[in-house]
Amino acid sequence: MTIIKNLKIYFFRRIIFIIWLLLLSVNYTHAKWIEVSTDHFIIYSQQKESKVVDIAQRLEKYHSSMNWLFKRQDVLPSPLNRLTIYVLNTQNKVRHLHNGDNKNVGGFYIGRSGGSIAFVSSIRKKNKGQSISEQILFHEYAHHYLMSSTRKAYPLWLNEGAAEFFSNVKFEENGSLGLGVPAYNRKYELSGGRVKAVPITSLLDTSTYLANKSDRYDAFYGRSWLLFHMLVFSKDRAGQIDKYLQAIDDGKSEINAASLSFGDLSLLNEELDAYQKLKVMSYVPIPEKYLHVGPFNVKELSKGEQKAIDLRMRLKRGVDKEQLIKILPKARRLLLQYPDDIGVLSVALEAEFDAVMLGLNDANAHKAIALADRIIAFDNKNIFGIRYKALSIEQILLHSKTSTWRWDQVHLLLQKAINLDDKNPLPLIEYFNTYKNRKISPTEDALNGLEHALLLAPFDNHLRADVGNYYFNIRSYQKAIDTLKSLLATAHDPKLRVWAKDIIEKSQAALDAASGPDFLNYDVLL
Repeated sequence: MTIIKNLKIYFFRRIIFIIWLLLLSVNYTHAKWIEVSTDHFIIYSQQKESKVVDIAQRLEKYHSSMNWLFKRQDVLPSPLNRLTIYVLNTQNKVRHLHNGDNKNVGGFYIGRSGGSIAFVSSIRKKNKGQSISEQILFHEYAHHYLMSSTRKAYPLWLNEGAAEFFSNVKFEENGSLGLGVPAYNRKYELSGGRVKAVPITSLLDTSTYLANKSDRYDAFYGRSWLLFHMLVFSKDRAGQIDKYLQAIDDGKSEINAASLSFGDLSLLNEELDAYQKLKVMSYVPIPEKYLHVGPFNVKELSKGEQKAIDLRMRLKRGVDKEQLIKILPKARRLLLQYPDDIGVLSVALEAEFDAVMLGLNDANAHKAIALADRIIAFDNKNIFGIRYKALSIEQILLHSKTSTWRWDQVHLLLQKAINLDDKNPLPLIEYFNTYKNRKISPTEDALNGLEHALLLAPFDNHLRADVGNYYFNIRSYQKAIDTLKSLLATAHDPKLRVWAKDIIEKSQAALDAASGPDFLNYDVLL
């Protein structure tokens, strides 16, 4: 009887425990979404307000520490072009948004002129060190920052090594911050042959590494971090990174630039192996007085926005036709439920316009215009609504010969968006595209606007590709090379990297073949 009684007690306690866990899960799952916005970031999360505010403040400190290190004066982005971060409850949700094609994905970043975005799983504050989610977020933001602060082309190892270096941060109790804190996870990874080795000649030559890369996880990230860390703190190698980047900029191959800047590569490898074994490594301490947090704003999303946020994240991530066919009816149903919610109107508008671009139905353009008009009626300075009305009219004009709309109406709308926010690159790009899409030469103002857009959003690789391609087509080959060369180090888009390499090679061949001063023609659009 005692055994039976004890079993009953045991199972009763287990049931209570399971119910408690389920309640916790339900409460967490249905927690309200909040938005925390700062000068440089917008964060959406279901975590407690205090945690999200803490994340925002740590990000702002991190941003200002990079400014201090690079001696860069802070320039505030357009409020519409701040980095937007979505904090999801689980890694599975992050992977699902990444399209579920990589089980190792813990977070990801998309740099674009339309507002760069990052997706990470819940960020937990640790008393000592960082959570993995925060490290991933800081790694991706380091890419974002470095692309924004320099025009130099970073080879792949340097691009990833620098991001790994800057992603390891120590927030001290006295308010100071440490940059480049030793990545002991990488040191452990490199020790004892736990990952596939990467020879120094492959590490320093992007094309060689990528040509010989296997599916097995290798030491590329770890060795890249280690080499960058050593070059930063080695007194004997002071200035070698700058010399190396200059050699790359002067047209030297990656491996030749490395030899010229670092000397004997076999000795460099030996020194790197010895550096790996050091028990104590340095980092850069930055006093609190140089770390600016600034103001922040917290708001709870409306009921409509709460229900629409999953659709919003999917649309911001990017959708194909199959995905949109599922999203569109959901967006329309939400709109019937919340017809006066600008957040829901914006999601529905974006879905209808995506349907236009994916060729689902010509009627979607008219629906998009109607939705844009409703948004503008609520707020006549809403740039999102103004832009999407212009873009929807443009699609009608491009595909209909009987439309009553005119191109000057498109230009007026886009010019209004530019005047409302001259730091927003999107209307500038879209204005230029009104000429590109019609295959006619752009005005000088349109071309100047496109070039300015790239200055505002240098982290947008596809914008960079568009600008470089334009230069190539007008036979401005040196400008094409200078614009596209940074794309050779993009690790996550091999197609773009191959395309850029091809255009650069063709441009260089054209320059080499040039025989007269009249060779370059900046006014001809092929």
